[in-house]
Amino acid sequence: MQIHHETEEDSSKDVFISNFYRSCLIVNFVVTIKSTNEDFNTIGIKGYGTYILHYRYATRLYAISVVDVLPHTISSVYFCYDPEFKMLNLGLISALLEIYLTKLLNTCSKNIIYYSLGYYIKNCPKMAYKSQYQPSFILCPVTLKWVWFEKCDKEFDLTKYNRLDT
Repeated sequence: MQIHHETEEDSSKDVFISNFYRSCLIVNFVVTIKSTNEDFNTIGIKGYGTYILHYRYATRLYAISVVDVLPHTISSVYFCYDPEFKMLNLGLISALLEIYLTKLLNTCSKNIIYYSLGYYIKNCPKMAYKSQYQPSFILCPVTLKWVWFEKCDKEFDLTKYNRLDT
């Protein structure tokens, strides 16, 4: 609530479930990375679907990530953390752990090779960090081709909707 300046009503369990938990994919609750064995089950992944990753110190839950495990991609959907730990840059740590998860899952399924930070809205301060991860690509909404991010970043300053691969 503190990070996004939301009311208690905006942060209710029902709002969370309707915005971030409902998925057309199979939803699985908790994933704990246990080992690097070549089996989805040994790291808590039971196939494709939506997972909630718990970040704990001892028994204290300090952050969660919602990720989609897709045939070729781990897609980061949402991340939230206890504001008491703000100074630790947990968003960065979460991204690095999700990249690590992508590498682990690649040992189980050679098809899983991509990590996606999800939506990018340039003028949204909460999403601006995504442009700092390199190398990265962005999907052109017109041609559906992947384009180097640094090649098209300036296009976002021109209009809201752009063909990016010109």
